[in-house]
Amino acid sequence: DWIKLYSDVETEAHAKEMAKLKNESATRAKSAPSLTMASYDGEYQDPWYGTVSIQKAANGKRTMSFSRSPDLVGELEHFQYDTFIVRWNQRNFNADAYVTFALNADGSIERMKMAPISSETDFSYDFQDLSFTPVKVPAPAK
Repeated sequence: DWIKLYSDVETEAHAKEMAKLKNESATRAKSAPSLTMASYDGEYQDPWYGTVSIQKAANGKRTMSFSRSPDLVGELEHFQYDTFIVRWNQRNFNADAYVTFALNADGSIERMKMAPISSETDFSYDFQDLSFTPVKVPAPAK
């Protein structure tokens, strides 16, 4: 019975993945972000995915949204250090991701990277291939 065999393998793999995610959450470092939450706000650019905006939403939480993929909108929650988790509003995506910021020596944001939280995330999201850099806002004229 190939269908049952395949189902059993999938069920076991899913159970292992859920245990791994539970362990990662339980063993995360109890830390605070390096910057104030407002310091992460702004626009970030990736050549492939375009512009991503992080801003404070009406509910007080930080929201990440992709300009080229309007359905990719979700809330950021702090995970550990300068890593956050984006939980997409469209829960059927099954593609929540880590969002990690790298800082320059002066404390400004150098870049933002993403990685899927789960190995069950569809490979087509390609989060691991993205490298966002802050969009530089021109200084006001003096």
